[in-house]
This record gives sequence, structure tokens and C-alpha cells, in this order.
Amino acid sequence: MKKSFLMLGAGLMLTLAGCQSTPAIKTGEEPNAQMANPASVNCVEKGGTLEIRTNKNGEYGVCLFEDNRQCEEWALLRGNCPAGGVKVTGYENDAEIFCAITGGQVEGVGTATPMCKRVDGTLCNAQANLDGDCPDPSDPNPNAGNTEAP
Repeated sequence: MKKSFLMLGAGLMLTLAGCQSTPAIKTGEEPNAQMANPASVNCVEKGGTLEIRTNKNGEYGVCLFEDNRQCEEWALLRGNCPAGGVKVTGYENDAEIFCAITGGQVEGVGTATPMCKRVDGTLCNAQANLDGDCPDPSDPNPNAGNTEAP
């Protein structure tokens, strides 16, 4: 009987010892939950102010400069939009502005169906370009994204 109690006590002690938690090892620095967006950091370093806008596919960052000049933040980082931005005065809508601030050239400003000549040389409906509906240049369908605006 005494042996049974000793075995039970030893088993209970081992069980309780297994429940003990070990403290986490601290490295001295807390992990960074969010890494800074390099395009956003670049905007601020170039003297701009970041503004988040939305389109059909979600959000995108626009770097605002003085004198109504703007760049889409990734176009600025890649060098497709000049430091200091492009002047957006005179464009009729968000689609035309988006084309210009991403490094494209708007053809038919103010018309019913302005087109965007993108930095890769492809031509796409400006609204489709803003909406992210323009094809990849290697898309086998040459008319994808080039429909008339409603």
C-alpha cells in the first residue's frame, strides 16, 4: 500500500512538472508587425505626402507634391513618374489622372473614351486601366480591356 502511494505521488509530481510553462526568451527587440512600404517611404523621402485612393480593385497610394503634381507611389519608385510628380490640372476624370500618374500618356483627354498609352507601350481604355482590366502585354487577346466606355 505504501508503495502504491509513493508511485501515485511520483506520477502526480511528474504530471505537474510537465504542466510548468517556460518563459519566452527575449531578444531585446519586439518583432515589427508591419514592414514599411518602400514606395510609401520613397514618396516621403522625395518630399511628397502620401494619399490612399481606391479603385475597383482596392487601394493604391498617390504621392502628392506642390502645384497639383502627383505620382502613383510605385510608378515614382520605379522611375516611371518623375520626382516632383506630373501636373494633373486639365485631366477630366480619375481614369485620365491615373494614366498620367502611372507614367502613361492620355490620348483623347475629355473624350467619351480616352485611351491610356501605358509605359510598356500598350494602348488601353483609360477607365479599364484604372480598374485594372487592361491585359498583360503578352495576353493573346489583343482587344482585352479596349472596349468602349459605357
